[in-house]
Amino acid sequence: MSTYRELQKQIAVLTAQAEAMKAKVLAEIIAVLKETIQKYGITAAQLGFRAEDRKSSSVF
Repeated sequence: MSTYRELQKQIAVLTAQAEAMKAKVLAEIIAVLKETIQKYGITAAQLGFRAEDRKSSSVF
C-alpha cells in the first residue's frame, strides 16, 4: 500500500503531466482555428465578437 507522501508525489507528477498535455492540445486547437479563420476570411464579427470586447478582454 502507498503512503500518503507517495500518493502526494504521484498527484504532483500527474498534475504536471495533465497541465503539459492541456497546454499542448490547446496550442494545437488554436493553430487549427487560426488557420481556418485565415483560410475562410472569418471576421471577429462573424464569431460574435464586438469592437468593445477587444478593448476590455484580457483573453485576446
